[in-house]
Amino acid sequence: MKIRSLFTIRHMTQPMSSVFEFTLLLIQVFLVGMLVGGLRVILPAIAESEYKLFLSSPILISTIVLAFGFGKAVFNLVAGFLTTSFSYKRILIYGWLVGIPVPFIIAYSSSWVGVSVALTLLGVNQGLNWSITQAAKVQIIKKEHRGHAMGMNEFFGYVGVAFAGVITANLVESFTSKNVLMTFSLVIIFLGLLCTIKMHEKFDSSGSLSKEAAIKSMGHSLSSIGHKFLVVSWQNKRLMALCQAGFVEKFIDALVWLFFPIYFLYEGLSIVEVSWVVSCYSFAWGGLQFVTGRLSDVFGRVPLITAGMLISGVGILLILVYSGLIWWGCCSLITGLGMALLYPNLSAAVADEVHLVDTSITLGIYRFWRDLGYAGATLAFAVASYLNPSITMKFIIVSLCMLGSTVLLIKNMRSESKTSARSF
Repeated sequence: MKIRSLFTIRHMTQPMSSVFEFTLLLIQVFLVGMLVGGLRVILPAIAESEYKLFLSSPILISTIVLAFGFGKAVFNLVAGFLTTSFSYKRILIYGWLVGIPVPFIIAYSSSWVGVSVALTLLGVNQGLNWSITQAAKVQIIKKEHRGHAMGMNEFFGYVGVAFAGVITANLVESFTSKNVLMTFSLVIIFLGLLCTIKMHEKFDSSGSLSKEAAIKSMGHSLSSIGHKFLVVSWQNKRLMALCQAGFVEKFIDALVWLFFPIYFLYEGLSIVEVSWVVSCYSFAWGGLQFVTGRLSDVFGRVPLITAGMLISGVGILLILVYSGLIWWGCCSLITGLGMALLYPNLSAAVADEVHLVDTSITLGIYRFWRDLGYAGATLAFAVASYLNPSITMKFIIVSLCMLGSTVLLIKNMRSESKTSARSF
């Protein structure tokens, strides 16, 4: 694997595809990541300053993850099927427009219910826009570079999350949380819309396919949505294994979002120090995907996914072993490394299982289950609280879930499924 190949795009795309469009998609996902990354830092500050909830009612705070995860999961699925009828450009515009009310609702809401509604809309924005940036790249990229493309997509997205977290954490030290929320979010949405407008209208969901193939795919998709969902979710054991792995790995991200701040604030860190620890996770997760996606093109998807599941699960447990800013930062980096190994390669593995005409829909179904993991995480946290109200129990439960998911993944990926998704 040549280092130079990690940084060039032209050799990756299909002959008729545009490097310009691929670059715009990378900018898109970077901005999508920045929107959610900023809110992940600002919302805990608003929850504590406006509603006195963050430290006193962590379970109630988890409703924002539930609302966000539900909205994102459903519209991951919707985005996959919308590609049969609308251009990528149009779907991206819809996604950004849905995001406009989010900062206004949070800033002017008088109850936590309003904040939860705003997070549902944010989930819709993320489900549409992040899904489309991923599906579009699969269509225009050569199959042998699919892992690299997925890695680049997630690299730009999660580096955006990390950058936004650092920027907003420092801004809330000098300005009110709501002012930072309004200004930062609206600037990102404006830039996202501007970037989308620059895309060519002809760049649609048919990608490099012939017009006839795209039309055939559309009619077939609309007539067999339930069948496709059943095959991907259950009948194809390899796809089922990948979907459940995606579902469970979201427990890690939900833990980082909700309970990293609570745990580290209880341990005496400042909000800036907390943002530094969380950003170690985000930068490792985002930054290393640039390499790990390409590695899976060379060494295979499953070994990297398996290693990532185990490493991230261990990284979470190591946080409880010792204390100190440097130690927690290192543990956060280890957890991020594990996520970087598994995250882009799960999507690439799913895409490998089906024909090109069905990748958008199949990825939509996978991403539905993956982001429904946020809802699954809230249930796991509730069980953990019932067993033991301490925050440490939540860390332990998440690690055990990652281990169990890894065993199920290995078992099902070793055998050929009786029901092939290629029969779509």
